[in-house]
Amino acid sequence: RDRYMGFALWDQYLISDNVLLHFFVAVALIIHKRDQLSTVTHDTLPEVLQSLRFESVDHINLIVKEAHKLSQLTPFSFQQRLLSISFSQVPCTPDTVAHLEQIVCLP
Repeated sequence: RDRYMGFALWDQYLISDNVLLHFFVAVALIIHKRDQLSTVTHDTLPEVLQSLRFESVDHINLIVKEAHKLSQLTPFSFQQRLLSISFSQVPCTPDTVAHLEQIVCLP
């Protein structure tokens, strides 16, 4: 069953001409599961986010349809920025690594 759902999702990515679809699928899935996510503490949120799953092929189709809607509603300038950030190479120097290690991600 999981493999079949994986193929169904992969097929959606392959037939789409939107290279950012995976970002919008993630957002659509989070929106769809917002009631579940709103009940967890910030300590367990990363674990709960990692455990989000599609329920069925129909659920995948629903989420992908919502993802396409979100993509259409997202300003072009934001999508261009996301595209450039996602697919550009960032040089990784010792100074960059040191700087990134100093950033506090969570309170």
